Amino acid sequence: MRRWWVRLIAALVVVVLLLFGAALLVTNSNWGRERVRRYIEGLVQRNSHGLVHIGKVTGDLLRGFTLHDVVITDSAHAPFIKADEMWARYSLTTLRGKRIDFREVKLVRPIISTRHHNAGRSAQNRMGDVDSF
Repeated sequence: MRRWWVRLIAALVVVVLLLFGAALLVTNSNWGRERVRRYIEGLVQRNSHGLVHIGKVTGDLLRGFTLHDVVITDSAHAPFIKADEMWARYSLTTLRGKRIDFREVKLVRPIISTRHHNAGRSAQNRMGDVDSF
């Protein structure tokens, strides 16, 4: 009877180690960062009226990330936000909810345009609520 419990506990430990290894693979490999880049790009794209381009993602994704060559355009395809780098730090506990709480955010050489369109609204208003990013 004890062997059954020992095997069950050993199997659970192996599963936990495999999940931990998969998390490390996704968060600390170029393959995993590329998947995260495509996911972030698609998420911002679906929540805005413009186009989004992210050159690459670096960093340890368990604590934060760095986005390189970021360009977000408005609905007229004019640049709205352009930055050489954007980086943010966060805690994994914030990822459980529907909101992400960044501790630190830094933009390197940002260009933010709020030009007005014919309708009198700025590009920022046409992009949607910034909280949705």
